[in-house]
Amino acid sequence: MDHLMPMFVVLSATLLLATYAGNTQASEGESLNEGIYNKQQVKSGKKLYKKFCRSCHEGEYFAPVFLAWQGEPLSSLFEVMTTAMPENNPGGLKKNQYTELLAYILNTSGYPAGVQPLDTGSTTFSRIVIEKPKQN
Repeated sequence: MDHLMPMFVVLSATLLLATYAGNTQASEGESLNEGIYNKQQVKSGKKLYKKFCRSCHEGEYFAPVFLAWQGEPLSSLFEVMTTAMPENNPGGLKKNQYTELLAYILNTSGYPAGVQPLDTGSTTFSRIVIEKPKQN
């Protein structure tokens, strides 16, 4: 029986770590369908969109963008926004302006608003994966 004890300890530790890793991953991740931005950001983002984006990105522009980026981190799309847009002044906006624009774009693309503001500098932001919006 004593020879089984080390194997039991290793197996128990492995199961405990696997359970912990699974639970933390699920609780730390966020979904675009959980309301990761708030309505104030949408309101501010709409004004910015009209001023800086609408001339090139009219109407339903972003639906196919999110479809093409499905499975990719939202932070990667945000990085493209902050380094390549607007076309006539790439990277020319402040980070909070890009964040508000992203909130507006998420809203117009069918992702729900929540209570908390979108924080593009948080560690959870880098773990958000682009997915289809839930249909109401």
